[in-house]
Amino acid sequence: MQLRLNTFTLDDLKQKRCFIGFDAFVDHITKPIAEKDDKTNQHFKSLEEYAHYLLDRKESSFSLEMEIPETKIGGNNPIISDILSGFGVQVITAGAYGKPDIDPLFVPLSKKTRLISFSNPGKCTSFEFTYNKLMSYYNMDPKDFTYDNLINYLPEDELVDIMDNTDIIIFVNVCEQLAVMNILEAIADRVLPKSTGTRRFFIDLSNCGQLSYNELQRVVEFLKKLGNFGKVILSTNENEFQTLFNFYGKNTYNKSNLKDAVRFVRKELGIDTLILRTLEWFYCNSPGIEQQAENIIVENPRYLTGVGDAQNSGICLGLLLSLPVNEVLYAGVRAGNCYLQNGEVSSQYFENLFQTNLSYKENNDEAP
Repeated sequence: MQLRLNTFTLDDLKQKRCFIGFDAFVDHITKPIAEKDDKTNQHFKSLEEYAHYLLDRKESSFSLEMEIPETKIGGNNPIISDILSGFGVQVITAGAYGKPDIDPLFVPLSKKTRLISFSNPGKCTSFEFTYNKLMSYYNMDPKDFTYDNLINYLPEDELVDIMDNTDIIIFVNVCEQLAVMNILEAIADRVLPKSTGTRRFFIDLSNCGQLSYNELQRVVEFLKKLGNFGKVILSTNENEFQTLFNFYGKNTYNKSNLKDAVRFVRKELGIDTLILRTLEWFYCNSPGIEQQAENIIVENPRYLTGVGDAQNSGICLGLLLSLPVNEVLYAGVRAGNCYLQNGEVSSQYFENLFQTNLSYKENNDEAP
C-alpha cells in the first residue's frame, strides 16, 4: 500500500455535473412527548417504547402532545440536491417542487440549482425518537406526477442531452410510489437509448419492503435494464437490503459476515456496485472489490429524518472526486455523522468530510 495525500479542493467539485430526480416532500418533524414537567419534556427513546405506550391504552381514546413541528425540505431528491449544490456541484434537479409556482420552501434550492418542477410535493410528518423514527406521509399526486407531464417542463431531447453531459445520474425514492417507477421506465425506454457516452447511475430504493413480489420484480428488471446504458451503483439501508435478500429466496443473512450477503445480492441483481449502510458498518461490493468502513454512532442526533440522504450525498461526492472505494464509504459515514450532529452537511465541513489535511493508505481499489 502507498500513502496518498488528498489534494483536491472545492474547485474540483465545481466542475462536476449531476442530474437528480424525482420526488419532493414538505417534512414536518416532531417528537412525541412521553412525560413533562415545568422545565423539560421527556421524549420516547425508541419506536418500540412508543408502541408499548400505545398498546397499554388498549381500546381507550386518548391524546398525546407533540413538540411543535419543524418544517423543512424533505424527500431524497431535494435533500441530496441541496447538499451537492452546497459543495458547488452543478445540479439539475427535476421533481415535485410545486406548480404552477414553486413551493416557498424550495425557493432557496432553486437559487443554487437548475430546478425543474412538474408536480406538487408530497407531505410527511416524521415522529422522531432517540434511536429511530416513524414517517407518516402522503405521496405526490399520481395524476400529475407522470413522465408525460415531466417532458412538458423538460423536453425529451433536452433530457437526452442532460444524460449525455452529466458526471452522475441519481435516481432516488424508486420504490416509495409506483409513479416514480413509471417515470424511470419511460426514461429507460425513451431517453437512454438515444443518449451516448459512459454513464454512472446512483440508485436509492427507499422503502422497497412495502412492494409485492411482482412490484419488486419490476424494480429489479429496471436495474438490469439500466446496466445496458452505464454503471449501476445501488445504495441500500439494512431494511432495503433485507427485502432484496428475501426476494432471492433467502430468509436472513449472517450479520457476522455481511460481506458474503452483499456479494450474493450484488451478483443476483447483476449490477456493478452494491453499497449497504448499517448502523455499525458500511459495505461495498464490486467485481474484485470488497471494502467496509466503520460507521460513527451519535448519541443525541439533531435530526434522524434525512440522514440516509446525507450519507448518500457523501458517497456521491466521493464518487465525483474519483476517490478510492474505502474513502467513498468514509465520505458517506462522515456526511451522515455531520448531519446527525449539525442538522446539515455544507461546504464548511469539507475538510472534515474528506480529511483533506490527512494522508491515508491507498488500496488501489478504484471508485465505482
